[in-house]
Amino acid sequence: ARRSPPPRPPRRQADLMGLLARLGESRTPLSVLCLGSAGRALAGSAARQLTELAAGEDARLLVEHLSVGGAYRLDAPSLCALLGAPAVGARLRTLQLTYNPLVSGAVVGAISAHCRELSSLALDHCAALDDEALAPLAALRGLTELSLVGLPLLTLSLIHI
Repeated sequence: ARRSPPPRPPRRQADLMGLLARLGESRTPLSVLCLGSAGRALAGSAARQLTELAAGEDARLLVEHLSVGGAYRLDAPSLCALLGAPAVGARLRTLQLTYNPLVSGAVVGAISAHCRELSSLALDHCAALDDEALAPLAALRGLTELSLVGLPLLTLSLIHI
């Protein structure tokens, strides 16, 4: 009987860190980064490595489109630092941060302060966000798409933004 190949190991943070290290050696800057479910492995240390890739004159991470779904281990300070990196925040056009209970008002403040060119934002299922936390989004004048699905603390008072 034929044996099936062994299952591939799940992506872990170490795998993601290795991938990010190889990205740092690339000669071509990355402008689109979609981590999807791999975002689960994205914790503070991987976010710090991304921030380092976005720093300096030879930045390898010049992101215009960032999608991180399910990165429930990615804390607010790490996310704020990543968004504050000029090669990331200042260039971002679309941002999807979904299914992260650690996304807070501080993160929304960082988005509002550093991602001035943002036209599309999804904060779906970031359950800690309420009306007050989302208020800084009013400063994003170029925002044309906003998705706030699954925010249980949200009320209709946000509509005036």
